[in-house]
Amino acid sequence: MAISASVRMGAPPARVRAWFLDLEAHPERYRFATHGGFAFVRGRFGQVGAQFETRERFFGLPVRLLFELTEVGSDGFRFRLLRPSLPIQGRFALQPTPDGATTLSLEVTGLTRWGALLLSLPLIRWAVRRQIAREVAHVKASVEADAGQAVLR
Repeated sequence: MAISASVRMGAPPARVRAWFLDLEAHPERYRFATHGGFAFVRGRFGQVGAQFETRERFFGLPVRLLFELTEVGSDGFRFRLLRPSLPIQGRFALQPTPDGATTLSLEVTGLTRWGALLLSLPLIRWAVRRQIAREVAHVKASVEADAGQAVLR
């Protein structure tokens, strides 16, 4: 069972990808209502096997999550949750639109039947859907703000 959220932003996919790649140098860009921090703990963003940690809030409780990049491409990247040890993966997808903009999608799925079952629980499903909707909205706002700053320079 997949849980997903998407936004359309007025930036080309290359700019959105560059924003993600720049997180290593500017992890503060990934702080917003549900995310209190972001850090690479092994490797570099854009490399399969790189690991990053986030500090998030679920149901008002602080949680540290450790992820590993499992696929990286020009059209997005896939990651899996390492800690806590749950069979869950996610994928950010960058789809170009005919007018040169980007649709950014974040999809979270279970890697096993147990992971799918966990994500199908109504309260968990609601929390994850809320979390990833805020996440893609934050990326959109941040990418578009960066583009506005570049125009002002």
